[in-house]
Amino acid sequence: MDADESRPVRRRTAAAAKRAPVRRPRKLARPELDAGPQQEVRDLLYGLHEKAGMPALEDLAKQIAGDDRLDGSPKKDLIHRIISRGGPASLVDVRAVTQTLARACGLDEYTVAAQVNHLVRPPEQPSVPGPLPSPRSTDLATLVELEQRAIARMRERLQSLQLSADVIRELETRRQELAPLVDFRLAPSPTVIVGDLGSGKSTCADMLHQGAIGRARSDATAPWPVFLQARDLTADKLEAAVRAASPPAAASWHVIVDGLDEVDRDTARGLLAQARHMDYLSTGSEILLFSRPGYISIDAVVTIPPLTDEQIELILTIAGGEHTRRWSLPRALSAEAVKPLFALLAARFLHHGTRRFRTPIELLGDLAEEVLDRESMAGVDVHAALRRLATRTIAGRGRVRGREAGPLEIRQALVATRLVVQDSEVLRFASPILEQYFAARALLEKEVPLAQQLVSLRAWELWRSAWLLAAAIGTWEESSEPLAALVEAHPGAAAWVLGEAVPLTDPPLHGEAAVEPDSQARVRLAVDAWSAALPHLFASWAAGPMADPSARLAIDCGNGWVDLAVEEQGLGSRRQGVALSTHPAAPWRAALHLAERSAVEVLTAMRTRPDIDVLRGEWWHDRATGLIPTSFSATQYRLHETMTFTERVAYYGTELLSRLDEFGAESFGLRDQQYTRGEVLELVNIAQAGDPDGLLADPWPGRDAGPIPPDAVWSGYRADQLTARVRAVHLAAMKAYEEIVGRYFPTLAATMERALLVPYRVEYHIFVGATAGATTVLIPLVAGEEVRVDIAVESHENINSAYARGRLSKVHELVIARRPDGASWVWTSVHGGRINVADRMPATNLAVRWVWDDLNRLRLIRKKTPPSW
Repeated sequence: MDADESRPVRRRTAAAAKRAPVRRPRKLARPELDAGPQQEVRDLLYGLHEKAGMPALEDLAKQIAGDDRLDGSPKKDLIHRIISRGGPASLVDVRAVTQTLARACGLDEYTVAAQVNHLVRPPEQPSVPGPLPSPRSTDLATLVELEQRAIARMRERLQSLQLSADVIRELETRRQELAPLVDFRLAPSPTVIVGDLGSGKSTCADMLHQGAIGRARSDATAPWPVFLQARDLTADKLEAAVRAASPPAAASWHVIVDGLDEVDRDTARGLLAQARHMDYLSTGSEILLFSRPGYISIDAVVTIPPLTDEQIELILTIAGGEHTRRWSLPRALSAEAVKPLFALLAARFLHHGTRRFRTPIELLGDLAEEVLDRESMAGVDVHAALRRLATRTIAGRGRVRGREAGPLEIRQALVATRLVVQDSEVLRFASPILEQYFAARALLEKEVPLAQQLVSLRAWELWRSAWLLAAAIGTWEESSEPLAALVEAHPGAAAWVLGEAVPLTDPPLHGEAAVEPDSQARVRLAVDAWSAALPHLFASWAAGPMADPSARLAIDCGNGWVDLAVEEQGLGSRRQGVALSTHPAAPWRAALHLAERSAVEVLTAMRTRPDIDVLRGEWWHDRATGLIPTSFSATQYRLHETMTFTERVAYYGTELLSRLDEFGAESFGLRDQQYTRGEVLELVNIAQAGDPDGLLADPWPGRDAGPIPPDAVWSGYRADQLTARVRAVHLAAMKAYEEIVGRYFPTLAATMERALLVPYRVEYHIFVGATAGATTVLIPLVAGEEVRVDIAVESHENINSAYARGRLSKVHELVIARRPDGASWVWTSVHGGRINVADRMPATNLAVRWVWDDLNRLRLIRKKTPPSW
């Protein structure tokens, strides 16, 4: 071929290109190093590099260079030295490599970076014991001022409860005895400390802050104490605020951020991320954030414990007098006295001889009203301005810009009441309770459009606390229209509000209870509204639009009692009675109680004669099993062993029918079950026909007949048999649950936990050994998927509380993402207890218990557990 002649170029085909070799991960060298921090850093990063799939060093360098959040920018050679030798390299470069590898492994980059940070940085404390350096005089004066502010905050909270000066002085003197026993030392920093309303979160924060101040006053090297309110911060300014509140020489901090739940979740997550960033930048710092439970997901959570019995008695004695004891509290408040706020308020009101409160919500409402009675401003309608402010602060997550609150005169009047705090250009209430109270008054005064709140459960959720107070403190004229609208739009939310805020009965009183003259009309209005919202429950009461026209509802109110009678042509009458308390919203609560009784009847009937298809086979098999004796004579036993189950049912059923004929009885009891002659005859006919429809067959996979196998893990079941039975029972119970809810409680489904989670994937962790039990985790799936059951049988209990909390936080995030409208009604997705798939009618028990638990959380059913067999 000539030199000038062109040669054809051989091109690779697509198939050949696919077969082209790809880069294989290259394992880095791992030289021997002397024991020490450098070796520990190398071992940690080397392990992360392997776990991440041994990414190329060039790729790591590009990722680090393109990440603005990282301070370091190591090149390929330096990254190689950091991973294979642990350095030497600057701290920022080591942290950059650490965070990038941790992210690739799916780990918390800040936690891993903090480990490396503590290994690379030398200890700041002196290694030789000696006298601790004292703070400078300027720092000492600042610490004294910080302590005075903390004491003032605690005193202001006590004064807001209208406690006497002597009581406040005694509480301050004995505050160490009343301090909550919060131990956060074992939890990694930053730590979120959570507590319910009234549990003393702010008081706990101030006491921990004072402890940090005391340590800083005696030791100049101790972390500098900083106390911040979450409402005063933005998501990316935590570090700047901490440095601004501390002297320039401070190298570590004891930071407390109070009110994390008073900002939106995005801001709270940003503050948490900033706290993690600060934690690994500074050795020896402690960062504590205070919030309500479930507001933000984090593994390091410490819960403020309830008061001990000794602490409750001490608070009641100090604030209520020597004769005030826990047993003297109303039943509803006695259970709430484990929270400091409720214990103080109850003691104070009982000490002054005021009326006995029936719900904690009533007590809070009366407290707010008593404070307001002493506040007035001439020339300005302050109460109306406070109501308008509450409607704006609720929409603004607790704060509003000053100009949005009204003209200067109104803003000055608001601040002068001491109920509102002004921070720069922002106004907020001094206490969330006050905000809830004035928002409730705005509801009752018809100053808030109901249609705007009730358009969805998510919109209503912002006003949940205000609705509670409105139901508790409003008169009949004020609350009847909002409650009727809530019952119509969201009956589940209405049931919860009434169950929480309105008592069903009054405490014992002398003489007869006072009943309003128009109670009969009020009860009828409430029953009509509830029957329209829950038509399937009230149908038998002939109280609503779906009632039989031939039926008549009679309501008789007298002596504090509501008597309802349904008279139907040719059927006689059916009567139901319920106590009527003197609360203005009592008719709504009494009508809800009728729904409760109907719901209990419906769920109880599922065990006696279910009308749910998936449960009928289980019921028939259970009834048939009950006819067969559990003990036999020798002759009977031999006969028993030669017959099939269907033949045994026919044999013993025929024998029982002859006994009924002999004694002329139409029904009988057998092993806690009641049988009628007709039922036994029906069972015998089915058995004699050979059970063509399979009604008498065991509907669930069971263990094999014969001796227990050597590889049985529990109750004669092998692991595969137990897994098959659990899956079959759970899926059947879930189908039954959905059918029960769809048939009897369709309007409540939007607020029932398990109905909200459907479809879901359930993780069963069954542990067997000396004891047997199971932990289940419900994980919501995307709409349209099918319910799935994943089962693991363990030889011992390894599902501990830390695992449950970790799963709960992750599942809660999925609930918020996939069920945003109903996320607040999902109380928990992690459940534990005994294995109940070997009980009588296990699917029925599970389905009934699930529905019962959901209705109990809505306060529609007050009893915690369904009736036993």
